[in-house]
Amino acid sequence: MDDGTQPLYAMTQAVLAALDRGSYVALEPLTTPDLTFVDTGADAGPAVVHDRAALRAYLAGPRGRPHATTILAYDGRPDHLTGWSVVRLRRSVEDDAMGGVHHELCSATLLWRLTPDGWKLSRWHCTSLRTEAAG
Repeated sequence: MDDGTQPLYAMTQAVLAALDRGSYVALEPLTTPDLTFVDTGADAGPAVVHDRAALRAYLAGPRGRPHATTILAYDGRPDHLTGWSVVRLRRSVEDDAMGGVHHELCSATLLWRLTPDGWKLSRWHCTSLRTEAAG
């Protein structure tokens, strides 16, 4: 899907990998201190996070359990000091309560800010479009 030329793609992959592991330690250096994080995951309900302390608590909850994310479509562009990424993705999670693995099709918008330390995620909005059990 990516030939290495898509702007901000590697940063998007790093954010998704940190979320897959539920790792605040991996995610925190990729974000700005004023991060706003909105996730409307069907299994854990909506979450709105306005700072890193709340992000840590969010990742310690149900959505922070390990899962796997597959990027289905990606577009992104950096500008002078800001950039954006739009990602269609599938999150797969093992859930005994739901009878095994289920998949969640989502659309995410990421807004980036160029800092002295490089590109950092400043806004995340992910909407669950559909959830289905693995068949």
